[in-house]
Amino acid sequence: MPHCVSVRESLDRLQPMLIGGREVLTSDVFASVNPAAPHEVVARFPQGTTQHVDQAVEPRSAPSKHGARRRRLNALAICCAPPH
Repeated sequence: MPHCVSVRESLDRLQPMLIGGREVLTSDVFASVNPAAPHEVVARFPQGTTQHVDQAVEPRSAPSKHGARRRRLNALAICCAPPH
């Protein structure tokens, strides 16, 4: 089962926010767990702020092909982060 091994190896990694094409990390991090196995951390994510949301949805002068979709996903990820 090589696919299972590669997925398991990628669990519990810190996944940065992408804002303006840049990876952004913060000192506050939250974990996303497997609902079927709550002891299993799927990934860790930076806790975004309202400033991060503003930066993520800020219009750009030369939008990329996937820019609008990426900004919406970034904003959703930041806004939907579980509270501490």
